[in-house]
Amino acid sequence: MRIVANTQLNPLKPNHEVLLPFLGISYLDPNAMAKAHQQISEHSYPRKELISILRKYNSLLGNDTLALHNIERLSSLQQGCVVTGQQLGLMGGPAYTILKGISCLLLARESGAVPIFWLATEDHDVAEIDHSYLLDAYGNLKNFHLSFPKDGRSVEDLKLTEHNVAVIHQFLQSASINKVLWPKINESYAQTMAQVLVQLFAGTGMIFLEPKLLRPLARSFFRREIENFQDLHHVLKGTTSKLLKAGGKEIISFSDAEATNLFLKDEKGHRFKILFKNGSFQSGKQRYTEEDLLFLIDEQPWRFSTNVAARPVLQSLLIPTLAYIAGPTELNYFHQLGDYHQAHAVPMPCIVPRISATLIPAYAAEILAKCKIDPSMEIPSHWNDLLPQLNDGFVQMTADWKQSAWQQFENEISLEAVERIIKHAAFKLQKKIVKSRLQAEGIPLHGLHLLRNLIHPHQKPQERILNWWSFQAYSQENLVKEFLKLPSWMPEGHLYCYI
Repeated sequence: MRIVANTQLNPLKPNHEVLLPFLGISYLDPNAMAKAHQQISEHSYPRKELISILRKYNSLLGNDTLALHNIERLSSLQQGCVVTGQQLGLMGGPAYTILKGISCLLLARESGAVPIFWLATEDHDVAEIDHSYLLDAYGNLKNFHLSFPKDGRSVEDLKLTEHNVAVIHQFLQSASINKVLWPKINESYAQTMAQVLVQLFAGTGMIFLEPKLLRPLARSFFRREIENFQDLHHVLKGTTSKLLKAGGKEIISFSDAEATNLFLKDEKGHRFKILFKNGSFQSGKQRYTEEDLLFLIDEQPWRFSTNVAARPVLQSLLIPTLAYIAGPTELNYFHQLGDYHQAHAVPMPCIVPRISATLIPAYAAEILAKCKIDPSMEIPSHWNDLLPQLNDGFVQMTADWKQSAWQQFENEISLEAVERIIKHAAFKLQKKIVKSRLQAEGIPLHGLHLLRNLIHPHQKPQERILNWWSFQAYSQENLVKEFLKLPSWMPEGHLYCYI
């Protein structure tokens, strides 16, 4: 794989000068990891319990010896982690999920840390994870959709139906994948997709974790969130106000003074926000006193889960986190969470941007070269846009045809009819000439369509739409390990990777 960095394109780098006071440790600081190590040395963690949880879960997933060895490294009181996380999309979801994992591995290697991937399966927004896109040989986007019920159940509770299994089989066949475990009806969706990630990251030492496993360790955190929710809301709203005045962005809204930072599952497994209304707490249709919720936290902690703001704080409370690898949206909302970390007496880790990359298979690189198109430029919609001289010629030719026809047949046919007929004929001729020239150059007629859907599918960056298997399934190289040959965890600019 050949990697080229475009330093002009780096959408993940924040306005650091303005936002630095809100981040704590700057990832641009050469002493960032030393400062992060100092932070975790001053904080205690449930290392024994964490190791037991990680060992059991990763063994269940079939993770390899290197990952299990990394888990044991956490027994050292000086050992820190680099953590990243993402919702568990179908077959790994968009490619940026894998890029976050690669970024985590690179920084962990450089800093001597243990890499952990947090599988955000507590979320109940299944519309974000129940689909994935592949690109077929003609450049068409193929959407594979599981159609999970959107009834408030968390991803961690979803089971594969007969329809789901059939869709996954179609995905595997379309991507020519024959090395992934084939799923079965009624198996856990989360566990099945976690096993897909285990395979993609085999041999790298990556450790995987579902948040539901940590909830018995989170009782004290949940209690503080209920007992002090008004004070914590005030902290979050205050930080956001300061951030906006400094020119930052409000990604997480804290306008609802009734909302806590926790969710609660009801008896049917549906997940609802915990609100405070009219002197008592409410989740779904059920009302609770503070004592009721504190009792449930002690007796049934698995029913509680965090929102987007509380998740990273709980993460850093229980895991000795030196750095968190974040996407662009996460980078922005972490600026709202510094004071919130302090309110829980939790050290905020160094927040590090993930790698941003576009993968270009050999067949696409050949088309780009023949068309003299740089992948960073906007891909034209029509071949005529790449052949302006052809357009000029046809404009003159069409005008000549129109004038000649009108002079000879003006008494027999309307000018409107002449223009319509000549326009149609010129279009057909132009299309044939374009096709002939493309064939002479060995360029497929669908080439521009393919490039647009490869590089900017749905007019978005490739990494946000296309599944990693769009590339890995057709490469003889292990693409994750090829990325790990990068000398640094933070390459300059957006990467174009020729595979």
